[in-house]
Amino acid sequence: MGFAEMKAVLNLASLNLGLVVEVKGCNTGCDTALATVERQSPDPTVGSTIAPGGLVDVWLTLDSTATDQP
Repeated sequence: MGFAEMKAVLNLASLNLGLVVEVKGCNTGCDTALATVERQSPDPTVGSTIAPGGLVDVWLTLDSTATDQP
């Protein structure tokens, strides 16, 4: 999932972006906009919930082979 899409999904779920912990390969804001989410905290596990307004920290990368998404 891309950075912009992730922010939209968080917004729809009444969640907030916490820290962008690491941005592998990104040198500019434009790079970050094209990055994908490599991982997040808390982990997205089935049955887990986050209270509305909760924070989700993300790790981003420009390396498309580093994520589990197609």
